[in-house]
Amino acid sequence: MKEAAALFSALSDETRLRILALLTHGELCVCHVEAILRMPQSKVSRHLMVLRHAGLVSWRREGTWIYYALPDPKDDLHARVIDCLRTCLQENPVIQADIERITGCLPSVGTCCDDSAPEERDKSKEAS
Repeated sequence: MKEAAALFSALSDETRLRILALLTHGELCVCHVEAILRMPQSKVSRHLMVLRHAGLVSWRREGTWIYYALPDPKDDLHARVIDCLRTCLQENPVIQADIERITGCLPSVGTCCDDSAPEERDKSKEAS
């Protein structure tokens, strides 16, 4: 029963629901979640930690980047929650706006966020 309470507690926040709804569309790096939700890294990371502790997201590290995804359901309750996220929330206008921003923020070359060093970013800004 404690696991169910932790699960529902994690679901009781609008930002966490938005993150979970995004992850129904696939794995995302923290920087992408920040860009899509238009929130600072510290706030996004705090919410992702709550979701991790509740078993609602899985993560992996690739270099300096951390990617989050929905894990395989561990029981029937978890499976039903994930199914609800895939269906029930997708018609919400806030969720729809977040989903539309996914395409605009994902890198086209397969790199995450801005992998260039600060000096390289400054040079590219000067060149434009």
